[in-house]
Formats: sequence, structure tokens, C-alpha cells
Amino acid sequence: MVIGAEKPKFSRRQFLQERSPRTQAFLQANDENLQELATFADFAGEKFTPCFVSVNFSDDQAAIIEALHHHPACEDVQFVVIEVNDPNLRFLRDDLVKRLPEIEREPDKKLVLLLTGLEASIGMVGDYPPMLVDLNYVRDGFKTAVPHPMVIFLPDESLRRLAEFAPDFWAWRMAVVRFESVPDAVKSKIYQVVKRGAQSWLTAENTAAYTALDDRARRDMMSRLLMEYEYGSLSQDEDYKGYKPELMAELGISLYDDDLYDDNSLENAKAILWRSLESEGSEQSTIAWPKAYYGLGSIESREGNYEKALELLDQSIDEFEKLEKSQDPNFKESLAKAITSRGNTYQWMERYSEAIADYNRAIELEPANTWVIASRGETYLLMERYPEAMADYNRAIELDPRHKGAILYSRGSTYRRMKRYPEAVADYAQAIELDPEDKWVIKSRGDIYELMERYPEALADFTRAIELGLEYKWVIKSRGDIYKLMERYAEAIADYTWAIKLDPEYIWAITSRGETYQLMERCPEAMADYNRAIELDPANQGAILYSRGSTYRRMERYSEAIADFTQAIELGSEQGWVIASRGRTYQLMERYPEAVADFTQAIELDPEQGWVIASRGYIYELMERYAEAITDYTRAIELDPEHKGVIIKRGNAYKWMERYSEAVADFTRAIELDPEYKWAFISRGETYRWMEHYPEALADHTRAIELDPTNQRAFISRGETYRWMKHYPEAIADHTRAIELDPTNQRAIASRGDTYQRMKHYPEAIADYAQAIELDPTNQWVIISRGDTYQRMKHYPEAIADYTQAIEFDPANQQVIRSRGFIYQRVKCYPEAIADFTRSIELDPEQGWVIQERGEIYQLMERYPEAVADFTRAIELDPDQGGLLIAQRGSIYQLMERHSESVADYNRAIELDPKYECLVILWRGKTYQRMKCYPEAIADFTRAIELDPADQGWVFVIQRGETYQLMERYLEAIADFTRAIELDSEEKELIFHVRGKTYQLMKRYPEAIADFTRAIELDSEYKEAIGWRGFTYQLMGRYSEALADYTRVIELDPEYTGAIARRGETYHSMERYPEAVADYTRAIELDPEEYKWAIAQRGGVYKLMGRYSEALADYTRTIELDPVDKWAIEKRGDIYELMERYPEAIADYTRAIELDPDFGWVYSRRGRIHSRIGNYAQALRDSVYARYIDRKIQAKYIWRVYINLPVRKTVSKAWKIFRRFIPRF
Repeated sequence: MVIGAEKPKFSRRQFLQERSPRTQAFLQANDENLQELATFADFAGEKFTPCFVSVNFSDDQAAIIEALHHHPACEDVQFVVIEVNDPNLRFLRDDLVKRLPEIEREPDKKLVLLLTGLEASIGMVGDYPPMLVDLNYVRDGFKTAVPHPMVIFLPDESLRRLAEFAPDFWAWRMAVVRFESVPDAVKSKIYQVVKRGAQSWLTAENTAAYTALDDRARRDMMSRLLMEYEYGSLSQDEDYKGYKPELMAELGISLYDDDLYDDNSLENAKAILWRSLESEGSEQSTIAWPKAYYGLGSIESREGNYEKALELLDQSIDEFEKLEKSQDPNFKESLAKAITSRGNTYQWMERYSEAIADYNRAIELEPANTWVIASRGETYLLMERYPEAMADYNRAIELDPRHKGAILYSRGSTYRRMKRYPEAVADYAQAIELDPEDKWVIKSRGDIYELMERYPEALADFTRAIELGLEYKWVIKSRGDIYKLMERYAEAIADYTWAIKLDPEYIWAITSRGETYQLMERCPEAMADYNRAIELDPANQGAILYSRGSTYRRMERYSEAIADFTQAIELGSEQGWVIASRGRTYQLMERYPEAVADFTQAIELDPEQGWVIASRGYIYELMERYAEAITDYTRAIELDPEHKGVIIKRGNAYKWMERYSEAVADFTRAIELDPEYKWAFISRGETYRWMEHYPEALADHTRAIELDPTNQRAFISRGETYRWMKHYPEAIADHTRAIELDPTNQRAIASRGDTYQRMKHYPEAIADYAQAIELDPTNQWVIISRGDTYQRMKHYPEAIADYTQAIEFDPANQQVIRSRGFIYQRVKCYPEAIADFTRSIELDPEQGWVIQERGEIYQLMERYPEAVADFTRAIELDPDQGGLLIAQRGSIYQLMERHSESVADYNRAIELDPKYECLVILWRGKTYQRMKCYPEAIADFTRAIELDPADQGWVFVIQRGETYQLMERYLEAIADFTRAIELDSEEKELIFHVRGKTYQLMKRYPEAIADFTRAIELDSEYKEAIGWRGFTYQLMGRYSEALADYTRVIELDPEYTGAIARRGETYHSMERYPEAVADYTRAIELDPEEYKWAIAQRGGVYKLMGRYSEALADYTRTIELDPVDKWAIEKRGDIYELMERYPEAIADYTRAIELDPDFGWVYSRRGRIHSRIGNYAQALRDSVYARYIDRKIQAKYIWRVYINLPVRKTVSKAWKIFRRFIPRF
């Protein structure tokens, strides 16, 4: 501000007359001081020359400046007033340098600077002001930078501080002029401050000068008035001494009440208030003490020293109540303030009832006190007594519309607590209209928008609050939270980082940044932040451990996640969400019992946590405990009836329980809530498929694809529906499309493999399964499916390998264990099959049909006792199937030749279940057949034919025919076989075969050959028919044809031992001895027990070949296998005879006769040897006895014995014997 205009000729009298009485009094009292100051202005050279003026009041300062402008000694001086009223000013010289060029200089006049307002920078109380530090430091710079005389106006205390803190600058002073205040004017200012006291000085002239002061002006005034007590007009005024402590108390309170107070101002306030209690005159001012105690108590309360605050405030209230109301016209207001402060203290101590009591009392004293009513409303809010809070806020707004904005803010906070967010937003919005730059209200509205999930509006409010200067770390962190919720992670990271720069130990920003890094899957950075947060606050790390555990879980480091969650819980984080998070981790680890336990504990802590209840339901679903899953899902839906995700989960549980109607209802409800909810369409479509409602299933899957043409699962599900409908090309197309969308989609690849399997395109199915297994080598389902496919391809080793791998993954998978057992059974690996079925039974001892299967294998292994035990157990477990099982057990008894028990079982089976009568009668007939009870067998087979003459009648006819065959009733057998041929069109080759065997037994070889040939025509690889035809040719002596048939059988089955042995016989008959020996040898190698007769036959061939040693060995081996084989013994004796080893020959013949005393042929052979070695009598006896036993032995053999007898006597005797037998020849 530049003051410098053309002035009229100065008249001192006129000048004073034109001034107010107060100004006149001040100038007259300070006339000499004014002359001294004018002289300084007149004589000071044009260089930096400081002069200090001590004046305490701004109106007095203005009078001095105005008088200088009109002083005759200053006509050649240009006074320029420079107002420096900046509390933050630090560099005075730099500020003046900027201002000097702006001054318009008056010609031929000396420039004198009048510096005012500098006390704002120097201060009147408190610590060393920074501006004075610089002022002292750059003193010499003023000479060149500000080369002008300068009058510096300061109140007494500021001048003292300048002299103390800037002594070098103070030393350059040219003059110090102190202006005295007028006592009456000072007293009027006291009244302005304390609003009470003697008012005799108030005249008509100075009443107009009275103006109300705002808080800052009032505090400034009090500081200046206290200077008058130290240095000025009141220092010796006994009448006004009592106002000093009251002024000090009021000053302390005003410093505390300042909205911009800081720690220094609070300390200054406390110092002034304590001094007011000790100040001279305090005993004269009864009002000072209660005010001081009130101020001190309020400060202690704000600093959190609540007990001390209560003590001081109680003292203040007691002192106020002792006063006469006349001593303070504002008694009620003062007492109400103290009571309100105590109420505030109680509120901060959460002693809400006592706070309400104080507020009530304060309101009784001041019924229209807006802030007390609002404070009571705030307390009701904290007590969650929302209606009372709302009533107080509404009343406060009615009483004081000027403060409507602040109260609207409080009412909005109440609405927020009541979760009435729209009303809260409305109140905040109205408050913002009243003050568009109220950053706190804007921030609070942002908080509400966040709670309402209206993130763009929240973001806008937080950003605006920050722009208005609310650059606090927690506000910036809050905006980061919004960015995180909006998935704008980079901006969230930027805000969190900014907040951390403001406070490198701001744990919540560090943790939130870690959470954001986690969401960005930047796990290492997330872990670094969590670790840093834990380092900063090891004692309160529960929430951080939770976040770090969540990151470990995302990294699939489940053990570390469990450890962090557990530690958080141990530290006291009993919140359900921490325990539930550990449960979620157990779920991912497939440790379902622990997961259920955690979710249950979380629900107990907070029964209203719908997502935890639903999570436990999902675990129950995974554990196939569907009823419990549905209970949990239903409870979660009750808590949130429109939670479509939980509704779908319940639908899935209903689906697994095959409660399809309820499942469809849930999926339909989810679609009603969201008509574009593709997952609901997919799930409903899958349910329709299981219900075999294929058109509806296709419609749902197609709708899901329309909603999302890239949804792989929709294509897979529709493809599976097509497969169920046997529309295989369409299924393949959908699966292929899903694979195109994601070549690594294992389910799509495996599902296509299933379709190929159904189409019997086994190589393609195997290829798909192999690819799916490469993607996930642990997927048991796919491995099992490939095993099933190999089984269908009869690639049993590969099937077994797949089933074995699946069992390694899940040793308790009964289905796979059984499947492998069936394959082992099929490939006749019976021990392995038994092991698998036994393992399956151990896993579930009540599996009657598996026990039955094992029994059947035991039967095949001829381990009949175990088979009987298994069937007996199966009968116990499944009485409804008892009839058939009993019949099967009867068949095993039949194989054990326990025919009575077998027949008993068959009879019991027929009684229990007549529907199996036909089959059981067949089996019983077979048993009778084995028992050689042929009539009973014939009766059973005849009954079976009567029961089922068309379907299986041919089987029964065959069985009856075979029985007739065994009874040698060949014609009836032939008749049955012929009837069977007429009845059956599929098994005719078998029937021709058995009829051919009958013809052979009847020695009707041509008919036999014809039947065998017909069977072979029907099945060119019918080994049995070919072999029997060969045998028939052999019997007919048609060895070439026989040889051809046997050779064909051996080509079809190189280990067909019967054909090999019979071909050996044929070669034997054709005298092709080497080939005969080779075939006999091969048959013996293949089955030495069954074909031990071939050993003797080979011995016979060796004999014919003259290879007696080999023949002897074969007969000896035959005898070892069967020591009572008389034929082998006789043949060996024959070899010994040929080898002239007569004693061994006689021994063998004798042994053969012992085994069969009627063995006449052997007698003749032994007699021949006796004759050769000279035992003629024995020879004759043997020969005659041989003829006696067997008339076929020719007489010439006996005669040969006779003619060789050398002793007459013997001859005579022999002749007699011979003649006795002659008539018999």
C-alpha cells in the first residue's frame, strides 16, 4: 500500500479537531514522541536507517502514521506504508526487495518506509521465530538491498523479542520511540474482551468506537492488553489489576480454541493459564480461576490425559458454582462451557452416560447452544441410539442455520452408522453446497460412496479432497483402496507408494500395497511389503499375517499359508474371516475335515457370515455329504436370497443327489435373477441331460454359447449331450471347437475321447486320452477311461497298466480295482484277479456281487472250498438274489462231486426263485448226468424243454441227447441232436459236432464224417470238429485224411495236445515212426499228466524201430507214473524179452499177471521165455493156462512148447494135458 498524495497546508489544531476524541487524547499524550519520530524522518539520510516504534494497538499506530503524513517537518518526505502481516514470512529482506520496484516515487522527496504488521512474523509469545534468525543473519544485506530509512512499528512484546533474538539487527537502530496508550482507551478494550467491568468511561463519543471482535482479533487484543500490564498504562492501575489474570485465562483459552492449534500453541496456552492462576491480582479476580481451570482441563482432555482433565474441570465447575451470577454476566455460558468440556471428556473416555448427563445440564443452562446439542447427538451416535442422535442434529440445524454445514456432516455420519447411505450422501452433499471446499465433508461423502460400491463417485470425492489440501497419508491410502476395488491396480500402487513416502512406516499403506501386488500376481513384491509391515509392528501383525498367508495361498505355498493363518489366530485374530481363510486353504489342500472344522468355528463366531456358510457347504459337497451341503447353502440363501452363486451351488448339490427337479428350480431362479447368467444355463442344461430331457439341455447349452461364444464349458456340455443322444458327429464338432478355443482344455480333449470310444473309434480315443494325460498326468478319470478303451480293444496289458496307475493315485478306488480284477480274470491271471477282488471286498465287505465274482474265479481255479465260502457269503448279503446264487453254489458242489449237496442247492434255488427253474433244472440235470442217474437227468432236461421249448430249448435238447448218448441210446440221442439243429440257427456247428460224435460211437462213420464236415463248413476254425473228423478218418483207416485234419488243428492251435497225440498215432499206424515219435514227444512236453499214455505209445514206436533202450525208458516212465498199468508192465517185459533180459521179462510178466490173473496173453509170453531158458514144465503150465484163459491163443503155440520138451516123462504128461484141451479148440 502506497500512501502519498498532495497534502494541504498543515494546521495542528485543525488536524486534532478533525480526529476522534480517543485519537485526540492519544496524540496529545504522545506529542513529544511524535515530534521525535518526525525529526527522525526529516533528518535521516537516504540510506538504510532503522527506527523502532513501540505501539501496542493498531488504531494508535494508524493515528501515528496519519499524523506523520500531515506533520510540517515531513513535507519533503514520501512515507510508504508496507504491510507485512504474514505469519509464515521468513525472509524480510527478500520480501522488501520485491516490493520496492512497485513504489511510485514522488519527485524531490525522501523515501521513508513505514513497516507494519511484522509482529505476525515475530510473534508475541512462543519459541524463537525463524524470521528473526534470518534477520540477524543477513543484516548487512539491508544496506544495499534496502537503502532507505525505515520505521518499524511493533508492540512492546514483539519489540522485546526482536531485541532478544536479533541482537545484531537491533544494534543498528537509530532511534526507539515508545508511544503510551491512553488508559481509558485500554480499559474500553478490556471490556471488549471480557465483556464486563466498570463502564463509567463509556461516553456518547466513544460508544460508537466499540466493535465486536472475532476470535483471532480478540486473542491479538488480549496479548496487547497484557503488554499494557507489563510496560504501559495499566502497570500501576490497582483498580484494573484483577483483570490481568482473567485476560491471561481468556488468552490461554483462545489459544486452545484456535482451529489451527498445534503442540506449541497448546503448551503456550497451558503456560499462560497456569501463570494466570499465579499472576498478581488473581486473588482479586474470582472469575479467572474457574476459567483457567476450564482451559487447563480442556487442554488435558484433548491431549488424552482424561483423569487429570476431569479433576481440573470438576474444580472449574465447583468454582463457577461458587460465584455470584452478578460477577459474570455470561455466567451461564461460562459454566455451560466447563460442563460441556467435561461431557466431551467423558465421551472420549467412552463414559457415555455421564457425558449425556453433562450435555443435558449444559443444555438446561443454554437451551439454544447448538454445539452442545450437536455434541450430545454425537454421543448418542456413539451409543448407537440413532433416533436421539438424529433429533439432536435436527434441533441444532433449526437453532443455528449458520453452522448447518457442520451439523449436516454429523447427521450424515449418523445416517452412515445406520447404513442409510442415500440419506448420508444427501446430508454431505448439502453440506458441500454450503461450503464447496470443505475437504473433510467431501472425503466423508467419498467414504459413503465406497460403502455403496459407487467407486467412480468415491474416487472423484477423494481426488477433490486431496486437491483441496487433504494430502494426509490416510486419505491418499483411502483413494488407493478405491483404485484397488476398481481393479485399477497401477494407480492404487501409486497412491500407496505416495502415502508410504509421506510416512515410510505407515503399516496400513504398506499392507494394502502388498495386497494390490498380490492381486496383480506380483507375489514377490507383495511378500516384501508384508514382511516389512511385520518388521514394523511385530506385536500387531495378525492382519498382516492374514494378508501374507493369502499371498502364500495364491502362490500355492499352502503350508506357509496355513502357518501364517494359524499364527494370526494365535495372536488373537479371532475374526471369523481369518479362520475361514485357513479353512479355504485346507480346502485347496483337499484336507476337508480341517476345512470343515475351521468354517464351523468361523460360523460360531459370526452366524451371519453367509459366504463362510456357503464355503462349508461346498466342502460338504466335495466330501459328497450333499444333505449337509444343501443345509448350508439354504442358510446362506436365507441370509442373501438373491445370491445367484450360492443358489447355483445348491442346485449342483441337488443334482448330485439326483433331485433333479429341485436342481432345475434353483438354476431357473438364478437365471431369473440374471437372465444372462451363462453358468446357470450350463448347469441347468447338464441337469436336463441327466434327466434325459435332451431338447431342453441343448437349448440351455446353446443359449450359454450365444451369451459367450468362447465359453469352452458350454461347448463341452453340449457335446456331451449330443453324445448321450448318440449324435456323435455333432458331439465331436463341439468338443473340437472347445479344444480350438483352448488346446490345453483337458476335459474337452478327454470328452472327445469318450465320444470316439462310443463310436468304437478306439485309436482316436486313445490319442485323445493320451493328450489329456500329458496335460495332467494325475487325472485318474482320464487314465481309467483309457484303460476302459484298451479293455474294449482287448489290449489287456495296456488296460492293466492304466488301471494300476489309477490305483496308485487312489488305492481305495474300488471301481478301478474291480475293473483290473475282471481283466485279470479274462486273461486267466486268476491269482491277481483274486487279489484285486479281495482288496475291493476289504474296502467294502458288503459287496455281495464282488464276493460272487471272486467265488467264480475260485471255481475256475478249482479252489472249490473258497468258491463255496464266497457264494455262501454272497447269499447272506443278498437274499433277494439267493435263488440264483444258491444254484451257482450247487454247480460248484457238482464240480466237487458233492452231488447230494449240489442237488439240494438246486432244489432250494427252484423253491426260492421259480423264475430260474429252467436254468437250474438244466444244471441239476447235468448233476444227475454226472451221478449217472440218467433217468433223473432225462426227466430234468425234458422239463427244461417243456419250460422253454423255443428260446433256449435247443440247449436242453442237446443235454438230453448227450445223456441218451451216455446211456448208449444212440438213436434217441440222434433224434435230439437233429431236433436241436432244427431249433437253433446260430450254434448249429456245435450240434452237428455232437451228433457226429454220436454217429462215430455207433460206428456210422460216413454220417459222422458228414456232420463233422458240416460243422467245419459253418466254422472253418472249429478245432474240435476238425479233430474229431480226423479221429474218425483214423478209425476208418483213412490215415491221410486223418493226418490232414490233425495238422489243420495244430495250425490253428499249435498247443492242441490231443490233435498232436492223435497225429502221432496216425503216423504210428502209417509206420512213419520218426514223425510219430516227434508228435508223441511234443504231446508229452505240453501235458505230461494228461498224455502219459503217449509215453507208452512212443515206447511202442521205439520198439518197432528197434530202439529198445528208448522203448524201455518210456515204459519205465509210464510205470512210474502209474505203477499198476498192466499194459505198460507187459510191454516192458516184451522189450526185456527182445533184449534177452529174461529175468526182468519174467518179472514184468509175473507182475502183470498179479495185477490181472486172467491176463492170458501174458501167460503165453512168460511160458515162451520159460521154454527158452529150459523151465519146460513152467513153460507148459503157462502155455496151457494161457489157452485155458483165452481161447484165441492158437494151439500151435502150445504145440511148440510140447515139441521142445526133452524128457519123455514130461512129454507124456504134457501130451495128456494137451489132449485134454483138444476138444476145446
